[in-house]
Amino acid sequence: MALGYLGSNVGGSAGIELKGQEYFQNLAMRSLFQDFERSSFDGKITSCKMHDIVHDFAQSLRKDRSSGRLEAAVKNTICQSCSPLSVAYVKEYRSLFLEHEYPVHICDCRKSLRALGIPSYSGIIPRGMEYLIHLKWLDLSGNYWTRAELKTIFRLYNLQTLCLRSCHLQEIPGKIGNLIHLLHLNLSENANLKLPERICDLHELQTLDVTSCKYLDGLPQGIHNLVSLKHLHFKDISLVQFPKGLAQLSGLRTLSEFCGGSGWSKLGWLKNLNHLSGCLQLWIYLTDDLKEVVEDAREAELRNKIHIQTLAIMFRDELNEKQESSVRFDVLDALEAHRYLPNLKTSGYKDSKLPSWIMSPLNHLRKVGLFRFIHLSSLPSFAELPCLEEIFMSNMYALEFLGREFLGVRKTKAATRGTDIGSSSSGVAGANTIGFRKLKKLTLEGSNRWMEWEDIEEEESSAMSLMPCLATLAIHHCIELTSLPHRLLHKASSLEKLDISGSTKLEQLYRDKYGSDWKSISCNNPRLQLQWTSVDDVIMLRNSYLSC
Repeated sequence: MALGYLGSNVGGSAGIELKGQEYFQNLAMRSLFQDFERSSFDGKITSCKMHDIVHDFAQSLRKDRSSGRLEAAVKNTICQSCSPLSVAYVKEYRSLFLEHEYPVHICDCRKSLRALGIPSYSGIIPRGMEYLIHLKWLDLSGNYWTRAELKTIFRLYNLQTLCLRSCHLQEIPGKIGNLIHLLHLNLSENANLKLPERICDLHELQTLDVTSCKYLDGLPQGIHNLVSLKHLHFKDISLVQFPKGLAQLSGLRTLSEFCGGSGWSKLGWLKNLNHLSGCLQLWIYLTDDLKEVVEDAREAELRNKIHIQTLAIMFRDELNEKQESSVRFDVLDALEAHRYLPNLKTSGYKDSKLPSWIMSPLNHLRKVGLFRFIHLSSLPSFAELPCLEEIFMSNMYALEFLGREFLGVRKTKAATRGTDIGSSSSGVAGANTIGFRKLKKLTLEGSNRWMEWEDIEEEESSAMSLMPCLATLAIHHCIELTSLPHRLLHKASSLEKLDISGSTKLEQLYRDKYGSDWKSISCNNPRLQLQWTSVDDVIMLRNSYLSC
């Protein structure tokens, strides 16, 4: 894609990235890759390798078809300063990725290069670099470049991809605006970076990466001129305000984070960004002008952004406990996502209830993560969500009692008037109902006040199916929880792993595999095994769920 091999208009409005993803999926299905690593939250492939058999086959083809040409090229090499094999490879493949060689100058024999990678810590830009007029791909990461050396690079007018990651850059010369064909610019990990306004002259720029530029205080005000921009990566920075021109980038597909709310950028600027895809992390700040924040959240129209796969809504709430208690609910309700959203995460929410759109049986959520909920004393029921496979709940500070309502078992009117709920006072959602029909993993972590998990009754046990696909139940560091719901676990016939690490009272109760309590929960689950997770691994797991 970076070298333009897929073309510039492949796929029409769907974009070259979608066509690239399609090609990758097709190649993956045909076993051209192996050793896939996937995100723990949304399951997306983060890395892979070429399959060994494919690699060996490609190597043999290259050797058979190129060995004669390479040998001829080596024999005909007249350059005295470069190795003959290196020169031959440049002529054959038009690419050079230096690992241990630190070239002082670029010879005429290398001026046909299309792709060049300079090794990290080489510390110098080779003389004659400005003559590589055919160069399209250049990686100079991990080196310290002066302003004068950068100006030399910015004479390579045909560059399409430029990577300057971790180069200790503080200032980018305005001459970067001369790279009018640049498609992808990686400036990540330059902590003190400042972006010049002339970067907005790069009208063909599709990707701008300023991830981990920690002290970057803003994006150029003319960002609306980046009419081709599709991917804007800027996680782990101290950015306070976004330029209003961001709202005009209607073709934007990747927006790593967005900060909105009181005194911050307007959430309504997201209104026309309906091509956003992947993960969108929203930071919501609540201090004042609360009614405007609710209206602003509604103007974002997240329900129209049907390509978003993961929505993370993170509250930074500085309101008093009694101040505008409903505004948090109203903001979250206004940020309703599209019905087919697979993954939802919410953190720092301080209301006592959740909007109904989150639990609606019409949505297609597969994974839900709830973190640091201050006032939610009873957990909502996700039992009717038809696609839900995983729930992760961490630091539910107000949770003390987990009732059967969480399982979709609802109380009758008699029960709500105070009648004993042990028998006829309770009911289920309906005969032959399946609750949590696809749930595979349930994790509750760090809820220190949680003391009781209410079990289902005998008649409920026979009337409905619960968690038939549950394979893993993890209760981490819930130190006051005294026991597990045995009848419920009997219903979870697929349960294989029980992790109660750090939940001291549960450990005392179920650690003994010959004890009556363990036998009670494992009698219907012969494959059930205890699993232990270290504190560090629990923290890593939580952070992986929080990350976007």
